[in-house]
Amino acid sequence: MWKDDNKSYLVFGHQLNQVIAVLQMVSDNYPNLKKLNTFIRQLIEMRPYDDMLDEFIFGDQKSYPKDTTEPSSKDVMTLEDIMNDLQLRFMDARDKDNGKN
Repeated sequence: MWKDDNKSYLVFGHQLNQVIAVLQMVSDNYPNLKKLNTFIRQLIEMRPYDDMLDEFIFGDQKSYPKDTTEPSSKDVMTLEDIMNDLQLRFMDARDKDNGKN
């Protein structure tokens, strides 16, 4: 074949319409080619790349909640809380007891 089967290629609508037109002429001359007719139908029903990309980019925005709530005091951690949870020490004046506490 001419192209790698494992690669994807983007074509513009007018180019795809030309391919569909040629395939439709072949199908009209040989109507018993069921796989060709199925392939033509798949090409006709193919979604545009721009629409799929827009859905990917903007699709998550539809699922965001409309109302946001303010974080409560339980939702907020100070730097000291985070360091304690990770069992890390400050290497400055905040580590007064040299990590013994």
